[in-house]
Amino acid sequence: MLRNMAYITEHNFKARENYTIKLPTERFILVRVPVLRNSACANFDHDNICLVNKRVMGFKHWNSKRGKYWTYKAGLEFFFYIHRSDININTEESGHSYIHTIINGMPFVFTVSGGSSANGWTDVISQGVSTLIITRVKDLKVLAEIAWPEKDISPKSREMISSFETRLDSATQIEYQELCDKPICQKNLKEGCKLVLKSHFLIGGSNGPFVINRKTKRSFICLNGIGATKVSYKHIDWIETAKENGWQTKIFSEKEDLLSV
Repeated sequence: MLRNMAYITEHNFKARENYTIKLPTERFILVRVPVLRNSACANFDHDNICLVNKRVMGFKHWNSKRGKYWTYKAGLEFFFYIHRSDININTEESGHSYIHTIINGMPFVFTVSGGSSANGWTDVISQGVSTLIITRVKDLKVLAEIAWPEKDISPKSREMISSFETRLDSATQIEYQELCDKPICQKNLKEGCKLVLKSHFLIGGSNGPFVINRKTKRSFICLNGIGATKVSYKHIDWIETAKENGWQTKIFSEKEDLLSV
């Protein structure tokens, strides 16, 4: 069953037996939409985007050999200011920290905090609620079309939105830049390209750049002036390698650039 948020007056909305959704009281909901930096969605632009954050996104995995482990990717978060009347909750499919919605005719899933109590399970929709990662540009267009432009947002709401703005510290900026550069290097490095090693891994007293002689499955054979050396991926400085080959794109503006600090 679809329930429009504009017609739900209860702060604690009983969506079905043993399942409650806590809703914000404001007429507008700030919706956070994560996308991956290396996807077409990262280039999306629209006047109704009210905020964009850079973020290192962690992904939890599990297999029988390694158990639980994490991988990380560079991402962006787009924020849209959406009137609650444009959000419909699917009360049958929602539950256990995932709230299924229909916004502007398209399905979106909110990932929220939740927990169990004597009354069953409760999920909480708060300001800055996040969708699952979006991979299609057309989904971003659907949200942007229904979102309110910044000029129509009240000063008080703008202040609330600005509280979600984040700035990466210098260490996280370096991690973010590396997450952007590494896949580009892995895709394009080949014979004749240049390779720079991490500062603590030296060949003949130098960390490069070295010319790649050939590529193997998880390493490169590099020429170092006195012969050839095998270099594994874990010893490569991906940021400096991208710079050396002219592949690096500038991620951070001069105002926020801390990479040289």
